Amino acid sequence: MFFELLLQRLIDAMNAQVDVARHLMERILHELVRNSSDKKQTLATLVPLISSTEPPALQVVLYLVKLCLESCERGTPQETEFLLKQEVADGVLGALTRCLSHASSKVRKHAVDCLVVYHFATKEDNTIMNKYLSAALDDTRQRLVGIFIDRANMERHHIDLSS
Repeated sequence: MFFELLLQRLIDAMNAQVDVARHLMERILHELVRNSSDKKQTLATLVPLISSTEPPALQVVLYLVKLCLESCERGTPQETEFLLKQEVADGVLGALTRCLSHASSKVRKHAVDCLVVYHFATKEDNTIMNKYLSAALDDTRQRLVGIFIDRANMERHHIDLSS
Protein backbone atom coordinates (compact mmCIF):
# COMPACT_ATOMS: atom_id res chain seq x y z
CA MET A 1 0.00 0.00 0.00
CA PHE A 2 2.81 2.41 0.90
CA PHE A 3 4.61 1.57 -2.35
CA GLU A 4 1.50 2.28 -4.44
CA LEU A 5 0.81 5.56 -2.65
CA LEU A 6 4.41 6.73 -2.96
CA LEU A 7 4.54 5.84 -6.64
CA GLN A 8 1.26 7.64 -7.36
CA ARG A 9 2.23 10.78 -5.41
CA LEU A 10 5.63 11.08 -7.07
CA ILE A 11 4.16 10.72 -10.54
CA ASP A 12 1.40 13.25 -9.77
CA ALA A 13 3.95 15.72 -8.42
CA MET A 14 6.20 15.48 -11.48
CA ASN A 15 4.05 17.75 -13.63
CA ALA A 16 4.41 20.70 -11.29
CA GLN A 17 8.18 20.50 -10.81
CA VAL A 18 11.13 22.14 -12.48
CA ASP A 19 13.62 20.02 -14.39
CA VAL A 20 16.01 19.27 -11.51
CA ALA A 21 13.24 18.21 -9.14
CA ARG A 22 11.60 16.16 -11.92
CA HIS A 23 14.90 14.42 -12.61
CA LEU A 24 15.33 13.57 -8.92
CA MET A 25 11.79 12.18 -8.78
CA GLU A 26 12.46 10.10 -11.88
CA ARG A 27 15.58 8.64 -10.24
CA ILE A 28 13.62 7.80 -7.08
CA LEU A 29 10.87 6.16 -9.12
CA HIS A 30 13.48 4.27 -11.14
CA GLU A 31 15.05 2.88 -7.97
CA LEU A 32 11.67 2.02 -6.45
CA VAL A 33 10.66 0.00 -9.49
CA ARG A 34 14.07 -1.56 -10.00
CA ASN A 35 14.24 -2.75 -6.40
CA SER A 36 10.64 -3.90 -6.16
CA SER A 37 10.40 -7.54 -5.16
CA ASP A 38 6.85 -8.04 -6.47
CA LYS A 39 6.85 -7.29 -10.19
CA LYS A 40 3.22 -8.31 -10.60
CA GLN A 41 2.14 -5.75 -8.01
CA THR A 42 4.43 -3.12 -9.50
CA LEU A 43 2.85 -3.59 -12.94
CA ALA A 44 -0.62 -3.60 -11.37
CA THR A 45 0.22 -0.21 -9.84
CA LEU A 46 1.80 1.29 -12.97
CA VAL A 47 -0.61 0.13 -15.69
CA PRO A 48 -3.63 2.18 -14.50
CA LEU A 49 -1.39 5.26 -14.45
CA ILE A 50 -0.86 4.92 -18.20
CA SER A 51 -4.42 5.93 -18.97
CA SER A 52 -4.65 8.59 -16.27
CA THR A 53 -1.36 10.40 -16.93
CA GLU A 54 -0.38 12.90 -19.60
CA PRO A 55 3.06 13.72 -21.03
CA PRO A 56 5.73 14.25 -19.84
CA ALA A 57 4.83 12.11 -16.81
CA LEU A 58 3.31 9.51 -19.15
CA GLN A 59 6.70 8.89 -20.73
CA VAL A 60 8.13 8.31 -17.26
CA VAL A 61 5.34 5.85 -16.42
CA LEU A 62 5.99 3.98 -19.68
CA TYR A 63 9.71 3.93 -18.93
CA LEU A 64 8.95 2.46 -15.49
CA VAL A 65 6.72 -0.19 -17.08
CA LYS A 66 9.58 -1.04 -19.44
CA LEU A 67 12.00 -1.22 -16.51
CA CYS A 68 9.66 -3.54 -14.63
CA LEU A 69 9.25 -5.77 -17.69
CA GLU A 70 13.03 -5.87 -18.16
CA SER A 71 13.34 -7.07 -14.55
CA CYS A 72 10.74 -9.73 -15.32
CA GLU A 73 12.72 -10.77 -18.38
CA ARG A 74 15.75 -11.48 -16.20
CA GLY A 75 13.61 -13.71 -13.97
CA THR A 76 12.86 -17.38 -14.29
CA PRO A 77 9.88 -18.61 -16.32
CA GLN A 78 8.09 -19.30 -13.03
CA GLU A 79 8.59 -15.69 -11.95
CA THR A 80 7.22 -14.32 -15.21
CA GLU A 81 4.35 -16.72 -15.87
CA PHE A 82 1.91 -14.11 -14.50
CA LEU A 83 2.51 -12.11 -17.71
CA LEU A 84 0.84 -14.90 -19.69
CA LYS A 85 -2.36 -14.77 -17.64
CA GLN A 86 -5.22 -13.30 -19.64
CA GLU A 87 -6.20 -10.61 -17.10
CA VAL A 88 -2.61 -9.35 -16.76
CA ALA A 89 -2.04 -9.42 -20.51
CA ASP A 90 -5.33 -7.60 -21.14
CA GLY A 91 -4.39 -4.85 -18.70
CA VAL A 92 -0.79 -4.36 -19.82
CA LEU A 93 -1.28 -4.88 -23.56
CA GLY A 94 -4.52 -2.90 -23.57
CA ALA A 95 -2.91 0.14 -21.99
CA LEU A 96 0.15 -0.08 -24.24
CA THR A 97 -1.79 -0.53 -27.48
CA ARG A 98 -3.95 2.49 -26.64
CA CYS A 99 -0.75 4.53 -26.36
CA LEU A 100 0.09 3.66 -29.97
CA SER A 101 -2.66 6.11 -30.98
CA HIS A 102 -1.40 8.93 -28.75
CA ALA A 103 -0.69 12.31 -30.33
CA SER A 104 2.86 12.36 -28.93
CA SER A 105 5.43 10.44 -30.97
CA LYS A 106 7.51 9.99 -27.81
CA VAL A 107 4.61 8.26 -26.08
CA ARG A 108 4.09 6.00 -29.10
CA LYS A 109 7.81 5.13 -29.18
CA HIS A 110 7.87 4.32 -25.46
CA ALA A 111 4.78 2.13 -25.89
CA VAL A 112 6.43 0.17 -28.71
CA ASP A 113 9.54 -0.25 -26.55
CA CYS A 114 7.35 -1.65 -23.78
CA LEU A 115 5.66 -4.08 -26.18
CA VAL A 116 9.06 -5.30 -27.37
CA VAL A 117 10.23 -5.90 -23.81
CA TYR A 118 6.91 -7.61 -22.97
CA HIS A 119 7.63 -10.02 -25.84
CA PHE A 120 11.00 -10.95 -24.34
CA ALA A 121 9.70 -10.96 -20.74
CA THR A 122 7.21 -13.68 -21.71
CA LYS A 123 10.19 -15.74 -22.86
CA GLU A 124 9.05 -15.14 -26.44
CA ASP A 125 5.77 -17.00 -25.90
CA ASN A 126 3.82 -15.09 -28.54
CA THR A 127 0.43 -16.75 -28.16
CA ILE A 128 -1.28 -14.13 -26.01
CA MET A 129 0.57 -11.13 -27.38
CA ASN A 130 -0.07 -12.03 -31.03
CA LYS A 131 -3.73 -12.75 -30.32
CA TYR A 132 -4.13 -9.46 -28.49
CA LEU A 133 -2.25 -7.35 -31.04
CA SER A 134 -4.14 -8.83 -33.99
CA ALA A 135 -7.43 -7.95 -32.31
CA ALA A 136 -6.39 -4.49 -31.09
CA LEU A 137 -4.18 -3.12 -33.88
CA ASP A 138 -4.45 -2.59 -37.60
CA ASP A 139 -2.01 -4.38 -39.92
CA THR A 140 0.35 -1.41 -40.15
CA ARG A 141 0.79 -1.09 -36.39
CA GLN A 142 1.13 -4.87 -36.01
CA ARG A 143 3.93 -4.85 -38.60
CA LEU A 144 5.58 -1.90 -36.85
CA VAL A 145 5.66 -3.76 -33.52
CA GLY A 146 6.92 -6.87 -35.35
CA ILE A 147 9.73 -4.89 -36.98
CA PHE A 148 10.88 -3.55 -33.63
CA ILE A 149 10.76 -7.04 -32.08
CA ASP A 150 12.79 -8.44 -35.00
CA ARG A 151 15.31 -5.61 -34.68
CA ALA A 152 15.69 -6.21 -30.95
CA ASN A 153 16.09 -9.93 -31.63
CA MET A 154 18.89 -9.24 -34.13
CA GLU A 155 20.60 -6.83 -31.73
CA ARG A 156 20.47 -9.38 -28.92
CA HIS A 157 21.75 -12.12 -31.22
CA HIS A 158 24.59 -9.85 -32.39
CA ILE A 159 25.52 -9.04 -28.78
CA ASP A 160 25.49 -12.75 -27.88
CA LEU A 161 27.80 -13.55 -30.80
CA SER A 162 30.27 -10.81 -29.93
CA SER A 163 30.44 -11.76 -26.23
